[in-house]
Amino acid sequence: MKETPILMPRYMKDFRCIGAACPANCCHGVIAIDRETYRKYTGVGHPALKEKLADVLVVRKAAGRSADNYAAIDNAGQPCVFLDAGRCRIQLALGDSYLSRVCHTVPRVINKIHGITEISCKMLCPEAVRLALDNPEPMSFDLTAGELDARYQIASDLPDAAVAKMQPAYFAIRDLAIDILQDRKHDFPARMIRLGAVIAEIDRLGSAAAIEQLIEQLRAGFDVKIAGVDDAADLCGHYLDLILGLFVAPTLKANGPRYHHWLACFLAGLSITSTVTPAVVARYRDACVRHYQPFISEHQHIYENYFVSYLFARLFPLRSAGTALDEYHKLMWCYLALHTLLVGIAAHRGGLDKAAVLDFIARFSTVVEAGADIEKPLLKAAAGRRLNDLKLFHAYLRPGSTEPSPA
Repeated sequence: MKETPILMPRYMKDFRCIGAACPANCCHGVIAIDRETYRKYTGVGHPALKEKLADVLVVRKAAGRSADNYAAIDNAGQPCVFLDAGRCRIQLALGDSYLSRVCHTVPRVINKIHGITEISCKMLCPEAVRLALDNPEPMSFDLTAGELDARYQIASDLPDAAVAKMQPAYFAIRDLAIDILQDRKHDFPARMIRLGAVIAEIDRLGSAAAIEQLIEQLRAGFDVKIAGVDDAADLCGHYLDLILGLFVAPTLKANGPRYHHWLACFLAGLSITSTVTPAVVARYRDACVRHYQPFISEHQHIYENYFVSYLFARLFPLRSAGTALDEYHKLMWCYLALHTLLVGIAAHRGGLDKAAVLDFIARFSTVVEAGADIEKPLLKAAAGRRLNDLKLFHAYLRPGSTEPSPA
């Protein structure tokens, strides 16, 4: 097998699936089945598995069918029907070669870009969360050469011409974005706000030459200013309402009992019954200062490493449509939701601890990985309410904060 250049976060060298010992599992919801595995499944001789596969295996409609996404096992948001005490019955009975490409790959994310294979993990895996987030050091990356498992599913395979068309100066932008998120001279909310200001300016400039010149200036000490940050209107209730409507209410029907436990803690912590009232807003502000900040201010590396991983795995800010600023808004709303839910959980528990935060992030990431199910209505609703504003983000994230604004 031919060796290929591989770029990956350093934690990946220690990553191994821990199987039945895992407190969660990657096997839930709709599981894509590739064409080769589908043909294997239709020819299975094992009586019990043959009958069950016939019940749950559904071929995709022609318009959405591909070699990697030919059929599906729909578990209706619940753990896979083939799980038995945390182990896959298909794997146990028939061997690894009968796992679909998705099952063989997840939680890994594999992208091919600029002749390099990039490998990381989705943060829905508790073991990946432990290795990547429970580390106070900035996330670092290693470029090596190695053989790539031929059965891994490739999320994106992009030639240089396609990358340049989607986002001029892409690699320089991603490197800068990671550097901004790892700039520990500022607290994490300030880093996220600064990243938004930079991405907005990049969108305005457009051309590769102008973007690269801006990046050179930023690295030399120039900064992008955000006017009026300290005079922003307080729309805290609007943010709480949108997050409640899109990240909480729809997810109560799926994603497992442990995630539901954390949602119940959030709702109880802010005393939310159905709507966001002035009393809920007051509890949010109080809990943010008294119960959330004491832990988060000492563990900002958790957010830092989570979102650096997000940038890397999602090839931020590449996109098939829209703007780089749209991709930033997806990133920011993911952060706003994490922040908000953890504030409510902190209020309920009287504080936070590392084990609880890491467990919640792994459960929350299953919602984020649903992707389009939330992102499209979220961006539409936020734009409609005029909430995609750096000044408003700043006001919402730091009630009672003494951190200087990035103005």
